[in-house]
Amino acid sequence: MKRMIGSALVLLLVAGAAWGDDAAELQKLRAENAQLKARVAELEKQLGIAQQQKQQLAAEKQAMVTEREQAAAEQRDFYIASEYNQQSGRTEVTSRVTTMVNEDRGQLRRHWMSLAAEYAGQPGSAKPNQIDLVIQTYATGRKYRSVDDVRFTIGTQSFEAPVANYDSKMRLSGSPKNRTRNDDEYITIRLTLEQFKAVANAYGSTNVTGQLGHQGFTLTRDQINMCRAMLDELGLK
Repeated sequence: MKRMIGSALVLLLVAGAAWGDDAAELQKLRAENAQLKARVAELEKQLGIAQQQKQQLAAEKQAMVTEREQAAAEQRDFYIASEYNQQSGRTEVTSRVTTMVNEDRGQLRRHWMSLAAEYAGQPGSAKPNQIDLVIQTYATGRKYRSVDDVRFTIGTQSFEAPVANYDSKMRLSGSPKNRTRNDDEYITIRLTLEQFKAVANAYGSTNVTGQLGHQGFTLTRDQINMCRAMLDELGLK
């Protein structure tokens, strides 16, 4: 009987030891499983961040492509082009001529504006440090010949740009016996790059106005976009 009890005790001790080993192993496995779950969660988090970054990069790339396409469309719309003058060795960049409007955004009769810039060398070989806004008029009779500068106002900020060149062209009208002389005018206003960029970057409801002698004018949204297209053509955007 004692032997049987002793054997039973031995078996219990062995089973207890085995159970203890199993419990320790189970606890170890549970700890490893928790670590694996934490690692999986971390990897999933990193994967989510990577996917977000990938989507963001794709969106930025698409935005850049769209911006380039819009810029190209604007250049076509505004006829902005660079042409190399072999005789002078300079590249001349010009825009199309657009109709000007007055302070109340009504059409400013017989007044038009365009943009012009030039620099030494082939297209893309250099960048100008100034850009001209050229105003041309029809039969205004040398109205602006004494104007020395034009005052621009962008929102609450103002600056003055000099008249770099003035020219007029005589125009005769009427019958040979009763001719009337008048003059078309060409006023070249020279803006620094900083000033021109301020005009081009006027977004939203910000108005860009100018004062040419006694005549006020407002740049239209298309004309501001034309300034942006000019910067893009010059590689200055």
